[in-house]
Amino acid sequence: MKLLAVALSTAVIIPQISLGDPVSLICENPKREYRVEFDTDLRSVSANDTQYSVLAMEETAETTAVVGLTTDGGPTYRLYLHPYKKMEFFSDGKLFQTDNCR
Repeated sequence: MKLLAVALSTAVIIPQISLGDPVSLICENPKREYRVEFDTDLRSVSANDTQYSVLAMEETAETTAVVGLTTDGGPTYRLYLHPYKKMEFFSDGKLFQTDNCR
């Protein structure tokens, strides 16, 4: 029964992010704009042309987000895809930057 509830809650979210179609966003920090792409099939994230590792994908009825690590021991990121679009960066477990995306 629990598995059915998870499947039903995921079905509500799927139309927001069409599986199989890459999601492409333009995000902006105080210095510049950058392109973020999330490939739903490969579960991979890239910022401009830099690949970020993906640790988890969080899908709930309220939010869809991808969590992972940037490169070279850099910060952790959380990419929100639904209901809003933004990138958050964390260092030592603390939020230090939020970039709005469109």
